Amino acid sequence: MQESLTFSLENLSIERSPLITRDKDEDDEADEDYHVSISYESIDESNEDEIDDCDPSDDEVQPDVIVNSPMVEPISMYPSTEGGSQFWGNLPHYTNINWNHPDEEDIPGMDLGSTWSIGQDLYVGLEFENKDAVKNAVKQNAMRMHQSFYVVESKKTKWVVRCPNAHDGCGWYMRAIESKRSDKWKVTQWGGRHTCLNMSLSQDHAKLDSELIATFIQGMVNQDPSIKISLIQERITSQTGFKISYRKAWMAKQKAIVNVFGDWEESYAYLPRWLQYMKEIAPGSFYDLCHDEFFVGNRCDRGYRQFHRLFWTFTSCCDAFNFCKPLIQVDGTHLYGKYRGTLLIATTQDGNNNVLPLAFAVVEGETLLAWSWFLSHLRLHVTNKEGICLISDRHRSIKSAIDNEAIGWRPPNAYHKYCIRHIASNFNTRFKDVKLKQKLVKLGYTPCKHIFDRNLQKFCESNPDVQRWIGAISKDKWSMTYDADGRRYGHMTTNLSECVNKVLKDCRNLPITALVRSTYTRCAEYFSNRGSRALADVSSGKVFVSKLVEALQKNQEEACSHQVCRYDIESSKFEVQEAFDPITQTGGKKWVVNLKERYCQCGKFTAFHYPCSHVIAACGVVSIDYYQFIDPVYTSDYVLKAYSGPWEPIGNEDLIPPSNEDWILVPDPTSVRGKGRPKSTRIRNEMDWVESSQRRPKCSICKQEGHNRRNCPSKSNNQSISFEDV
Repeated sequence: MQESLTFSLENLSIERSPLITRDKDEDDEADEDYHVSISYESIDESNEDEIDDCDPSDDEVQPDVIVNSPMVEPISMYPSTEGGSQFWGNLPHYTNINWNHPDEEDIPGMDLGSTWSIGQDLYVGLEFENKDAVKNAVKQNAMRMHQSFYVVESKKTKWVVRCPNAHDGCGWYMRAIESKRSDKWKVTQWGGRHTCLNMSLSQDHAKLDSELIATFIQGMVNQDPSIKISLIQERITSQTGFKISYRKAWMAKQKAIVNVFGDWEESYAYLPRWLQYMKEIAPGSFYDLCHDEFFVGNRCDRGYRQFHRLFWTFTSCCDAFNFCKPLIQVDGTHLYGKYRGTLLIATTQDGNNNVLPLAFAVVEGETLLAWSWFLSHLRLHVTNKEGICLISDRHRSIKSAIDNEAIGWRPPNAYHKYCIRHIASNFNTRFKDVKLKQKLVKLGYTPCKHIFDRNLQKFCESNPDVQRWIGAISKDKWSMTYDADGRRYGHMTTNLSECVNKVLKDCRNLPITALVRSTYTRCAEYFSNRGSRALADVSSGKVFVSKLVEALQKNQEEACSHQVCRYDIESSKFEVQEAFDPITQTGGKKWVVNLKERYCQCGKFTAFHYPCSHVIAACGVVSIDYYQFIDPVYTSDYVLKAYSGPWEPIGNEDLIPPSNEDWILVPDPTSVRGKGRPKSTRIRNEMDWVESSQRRPKCSICKQEGHNRRNCPSKSNNQSISFEDV
């Protein structure tokens, strides 16, 4: 029998006792059949377990380190048999320990196995849901104590770690195994707190790796997958006190995206199954998944298909277009995820100026084939209306695709118009004149024909090259004046598509199935909210939408000062004169109004499809209700019908039936994004800038203009910015 050594520290009596060990024949994984001590036994190099089942994620395993180093003898956790120890008797925690089975401690009223949180110590009997939870707890404990550890053994059912300073006498040690009774991981051995000091101090911590950070930021990434890396760095610094590198934060964000939204490759394999389910819960929806043969070397693998393109639209969006303005705006934007690609979007607008998405597509890029494929699906499966106004930029692929009569976007089926903002940007790139660019934009928004012609002539007189450049573009493509029948409804830009691009910016960071799912859920929520508001307006007796009412009220106020002269007995032709303002020296102009032809010389009546102030004044003279001249798209009933389409909840996706396909969809390996921070290929111009005259910087701390939060005078030098202030 080994002799017991006793020493005194003040009034504390601690014994060095022999270890309780397991029989060699006992199962290493059967934690319910053996006795476990809080202490651990020193490792002998001769009988050290081989790490043949080492988890590949544990790159810290060092089985051959410190195996022969002298170890501090473990502290016995048994109560003293010589009269009892006051140390154990005064602590109720230890009075509940089952000394025969110390890993089965039961404290009444406390569920310690499931209530562990950051800041608590580890102890024998502590339970975790899985191995990753054990790892995260040990890492957080090491960070809190400013210590480190290395992995001694890592298997599917066991994980053992130890302090790197064990050779200097530190007894910190932990062993956790998977319990067969509860399918949970349980701490079966723990050597107490560190008795060593960590002499190396760093702003970062080795155990604060990207996997642990990913668990911290999963909620942030779930809410906003496009969150900036700098915000992640600030959040981790405020939460842990350590500063992490940009690379580590970026890797953590990618892992968090995978944890929340699924693996990138698995997302492609899951895509056919989800699309098929989408058609079941939303009958009438359409998708077209194009895929190519998958080659491994020179051999075609029939068990896989390579992703090429995807088009999808929802039946409620297609039905809503029948009650919206007959215009469609198309635009493309890049995907930000692991695989390169371009997201094409088609949008429209309801009578209350609300954006409404129509269709989406993921393609290889803005090529002629991709745009032709997208526009043909848009014509076949979204709308077959005639006289649609299609607004886009001057991308050559879009122009070439529309010129193809087989696609169906030539007159009278549709009329292609250009975005005036892109026209002005191209002009400024060519002539480098911001003032002329602003005049060109103002020209595009001019509704009156004779005013437009006069100002265009002055505009072209400045430079013969300007005249040739602007003359090469047909006026009906970029001006409101020459927009016959007001097909634009006052829309001169592609801002609707740009708005949807901004809304889906976070979704462009997601795997492809999560991207498609996000468009469905967001459209369903959007339709529900807009439909509820429209239903409330109809129930309250509102005939027209609020945006139109505001515009008509403004026109009515102006109409009160107009003078009207009638020119026929049918009360259809009028001359309306505006009042002259002697202060601003404006007004006094005369305009011709023809109610029978729905025409006003100012051009606004034709452009916006609701009465201008001159039409309202003319109707007031002859006591005609001017509401009859309002386009029905501006009625609350139309808006309600637009958002009344049915949407079904997705539910538990684990219950989605498997796909009927006998192949697995895989991404295009040539589209994978290269390593390193991606370099922008966008040619930036003044469209990406905000002129100082239009917007001044505003501080997020004091809410004053003229400075930002970094140089705010009200912030002291040592004041830090919290995550909520960002």
